[in-house]
Amino acid sequence: MSADQPSRVRARVDYDLIAHQYDRQPYRQKQVDPNLPPFLAQRQQPLSALSLLDMGCGTGSQLAAHRPLVPGADLVGLDLFQGMLRQALPKSNQIHWVQGDNAAPPFPDCSFDFISNQFSFHHVRDQRAMIQAVFRLLRPNGRFVMANICPRRMPEWIYYHYFPDAYAVDLQDFMPLPDLAALLQLVGFVDVQLDFTDIDESLDLREFLASIHDRQHCSQLIAMSDTQFRSGVQRIVQDIEAAGGEPVFGPSRVCLMNLRADKP
Repeated sequence: MSADQPSRVRARVDYDLIAHQYDRQPYRQKQVDPNLPPFLAQRQQPLSALSLLDMGCGTGSQLAAHRPLVPGADLVGLDLFQGMLRQALPKSNQIHWVQGDNAAPPFPDCSFDFISNQFSFHHVRDQRAMIQAVFRLLRPNGRFVMANICPRRMPEWIYYHYFPDAYAVDLQDFMPLPDLAALLQLVGFVDVQLDFTDIDESLDLREFLASIHDRQHCSQLIAMSDTQFRSGVQRIVQDIEAAGGEPVFGPSRVCLMNLRADKP
């Protein structure tokens, strides 16, 4: 794959423009993926024989968290954006950082034992090709895990309430979960499992308004037009003004999805 090829892939958000700010939000920090320790315990093979790939690795925080857990293993981060990889590089010189498209990853067949994709599948333009690529890249008995939000299970998310255009875009970009599970099985995956965690919150609208002043922390806000963003901000302001100086809170629900699938 040529060095400039990934930049020609149409992306939902140009992360090269915001890569230098990406890690400023505290929730960008990562802990060890909870799917990884059970997989390691199940495999019971020398860590030096294992190879892990994070597709859409961003600034590399997830792989950097994994590094102490799997000393000697081969860790690879793949991302479309060179700017994100420049931020990842200082986090570990023991991880291979590769620029490329998740739908056409530049690796040989059967290269990895464990492949993860976290909160980025909706950015992939050819999602079917990515799932096919994951199956191709996994070794026998390998595992694919994915984490993301579930727009169809969380229409009450405060971002969707005030920015309905974001919800419309997410419904297009997020593959329905029954379709995703069926695609995984069609490609050849077995033991496809989906788990969900619902998080209900009541958010202070004034604090919420202040938090979205910098649109860079949320891809839903980045992807919309300036006109759509201003309209949503105006809706928040109107609700705050209608409260007449009293505290005003907005309900919000986030549904997190954890997917696991094995290659026989």
